[in-house]
Amino acid sequence: AVQHHPISVAFQSGISQLQLVSHPNATMLEAGSIPERLLNIFKFYTDKHQIPMNKYAVDISGKQSAVQDSIDAFVLLSKRSFIPFDGDFQIKTSFPAQITSENRVIDWKTALDAIECARIVSKLATLEKLPDNVWVLPTLFASQVKDDDNTTFYIRGGLRDAYCNGNVLGVPEHLTPIIACALTTRNIITPDKTLFESLVEFGFNPLILFRDISNAIIGSQLHFIAIRWVPDAHTQNIAYLLDMNRKCFVGLLLKDSECEKNKIISGGKLASLIFPSVTPTESEHQSTQRIIISTLYFHHTIYTKHIEPLARLLNK
Repeated sequence: AVQHHPISVAFQSGISQLQLVSHPNATMLEAGSIPERLLNIFKFYTDKHQIPMNKYAVDISGKQSAVQDSIDAFVLLSKRSFIPFDGDFQIKTSFPAQITSENRVIDWKTALDAIECARIVSKLATLEKLPDNVWVLPTLFASQVKDDDNTTFYIRGGLRDAYCNGNVLGVPEHLTPIIACALTTRNIITPDKTLFESLVEFGFNPLILFRDISNAIIGSQLHFIAIRWVPDAHTQNIAYLLDMNRKCFVGLLLKDSECEKNKIISGGKLASLIFPSVTPTESEHQSTQRIIISTLYFHHTIYTKHIEPLARLLNK
């Protein structure tokens, strides 16, 4: 798994590759739809019945002889998501190995949940119930060869597809997304300093940048918790949107529209926002449990991952 890990491959080869594996007579499961602007790109799937898979999944499945082509791509920190060269979209694949605490294969129920989450976020955006100045990348399409979780893949929208409050799609082009974890870590571009320090040298006010990021990440998470929707907000999944001309923080980008597992509250406040006829029926005990879960999640993810690293840099 380590040998075929997309990040290892990228370091060795300069790029990662998605392999296109032929499944000409397979029964396919599909959810969502391929965006019209990507139909021509995905003819390898619609016309040639080729499934994009990472090399490790191909090897585990014994499908090496069925590989017909490949796509050069950048790999994201999530380890399973790839951005094809010159493409404003992601292809997320199953990775049948344990990375950190969980197996990274994508089963079909998880794929259906991802599509449903995108539908809910789209509805929240239409109702203007998302936090202000927050954009969310949607999962638009999912597919797999029936009963073969190693073949599951998503098409996730790019910056032009991001949902925000109202009917306008896309992150404004003048904004630059910076992945949260990249802001406080050493990197190969400036090995002697963090990107946060480089931004300060570029002209950003460090105190204002810290204040605005903290207010945004805390405020958005409190908003989401209040409507019983807890997105995956760890620092690889959140990007800070910066205006490099004005040298200021503008908003947040969530890199997927998925909710934390077991935190979509059916019949709860979120449901009542989307379906006004639904009345909340949660018991006091269930409500208390959710408050505890949300509080622990908030402290673990928001304070320790986003705010403390910036505060430590400021202290230095």
